Amino acid sequence: MLRHAFFAGIFLIVLFPVISFSKVIYVPSDQPDIQTGIDSATVGDVVMIECGTYYEHDITMKSGVWLRSEYNQPGCVTIDAQSLGRVIFCDEQADVTISGLTITGGYAANDEYGGGIHSRMSTITIDNCVIRNNAATGAGGGVEFYAAAGNSVIMDCEIIDNTARWGGGIDCGASCPTIAGCLIEGNYATTAGGGIIIGDGAPNIGYSIIADNYTCGSGSAIYSWDSDPVILNCTFYNNIGTCKKTGSTELPVSDIDFSSRAVYIDNSWVERYDSDDGYRPASSPAEEGTIDLRGSSIFTMQRTIIAFGRISQAIYCAAAEDTAFLTCCDVYGNQGGDWFTSIAWQADINGNFSLDPMFCDTAADNLYIDANSPCRNNNNECHMLIGALGVGCTHTDIDHDDGLALNDRFGLAQNYPNPFNPSTTIEYSIPERTHVTIAIYNLLGQKICSLVEGIKPRGTYMITWDGTDHWGSAVPAGIYFCRVGTGSFIETRKMLFLK
Repeated sequence: MLRHAFFAGIFLIVLFPVISFSKVIYVPSDQPDIQTGIDSATVGDVVMIECGTYYEHDITMKSGVWLRSEYNQPGCVTIDAQSLGRVIFCDEQADVTISGLTITGGYAANDEYGGGIHSRMSTITIDNCVIRNNAATGAGGGVEFYAAAGNSVIMDCEIIDNTARWGGGIDCGASCPTIAGCLIEGNYATTAGGGIIIGDGAPNIGYSIIADNYTCGSGSAIYSWDSDPVILNCTFYNNIGTCKKTGSTELPVSDIDFSSRAVYIDNSWVERYDSDDGYRPASSPAEEGTIDLRGSSIFTMQRTIIAFGRISQAIYCAAAEDTAFLTCCDVYGNQGGDWFTSIAWQADINGNFSLDPMFCDTAADNLYIDANSPCRNNNNECHMLIGALGVGCTHTDIDHDDGLALNDRFGLAQNYPNPFNPSTTIEYSIPERTHVTIAIYNLLGQKICSLVEGIKPRGTYMITWDGTDHWGSAVPAGIYFCRVGTGSFIETRKMLFLK
């Protein structure tokens, strides 16, 4: 999907475990099924699943094991639990990695959490996976992080069409995971948090698209209770504060109180139910938000778009103790209100505004922005990209992982090798004489070091980064991002530094 194509540019730094892999176990060549492969593994082993569809459920991980498809692409391997249980279970495990898989058909019954992946008191990295059509009768239809360590990560994943009572896509309970470069789309919560629910947690969420999620209750995109999330460079689009009252196979909603809720009737999302008058058109914004803050939540958002939400206002703070701080954000076209109630005072200050972000083609799921968009770095007072995706309307095939063409366009190739130790090569191309800056940044947006700063003629160039900062000191192992910028072009690349 075009929504997901730009996600190679990730902002985070995460301390990954240093693992020296001792052996590779192939499934089914070496072991007949995935669980047997994991059971035979020890710390540092890779369980390599050969391409195909596998019908297994409640797969239990072990510490220090990497579970992946043979090509590390989700189109290679599908694990389908057929609603017989969760797909993957990780309980009090350390340094677990799951990558390149499609995870579907998971089901957590009896008010349990995490239909697709359940991670409890574990350190886990989930990379380049598709987590689709899973359900939980409790929280976290797609993924649940409970008491997860601060260096747990889900990145470059698609979390799509999952269902739960709370947190249709992801549940962050007493956890501080990093969610980066993800597409969180079409998830459904019967009670709260269509896309994500956060309870007593502080996740970092960046460069992600959170779109088309919906809920019967509060927080069609995110519901936060007594939590302190940080949101950087995300795009919220068309999240819907409504129930899905249809004959679908999703979780039943017969126990939901539909009074004063928007309801899906006759292919329309703009009806509300009144116990006296029956169905009637919605007339006023509900006291709920696309992003809903309660229980003394403090919400920090920077360089983010919240656009075209339906039914609910953009951000709702339930009490004075719930606070949202926005910087360089575009809040526009939300049916229940944009800079409304508790965030009204922040309109037109700190680089905030309310203008059409000018998405390229929402009908085709293209949430890149037009060159004239106010969210482009050249076109706003912050001089920074706002939202998850950059300019893309003139591209016929947007693929930021295809390397560079000849030096007839701006481009930043993926560094090589990647992962790397002790150094890596970065290749970039500029089609005209211009001022170029290339720098390495960490999660907080702090510059680690500058690699290039000055005028460069047209051409293709290669530079090397040796994993050191401004002062020549070695940086910690983890994920960094390289940013190239000119007067009219910005692009980033994810890099994994190992030790």
